[in-house]
Amino acid sequence: MHVVSESYRGLSVVFEVSLDRIVVPVATVVALVGAGMLGLHLIEMFGMDPHLIDRL
Repeated sequence: MHVVSESYRGLSVVFEVSLDRIVVPVATVVALVGAGMLGLHLIEMFGMDPHLIDRL
């Protein structure tokens, strides 16, 4: 029974580490997409022409 509980703990650590490797990049992409969408909404709200932004 001791071997089963130790292997279960080891498996849960591996699962948590692999879950972290998936969650961090996904959260980064979601944050970047959200920031882009917010930027587009601000441009629309203030009536700026998106083609003139490169002149700033």
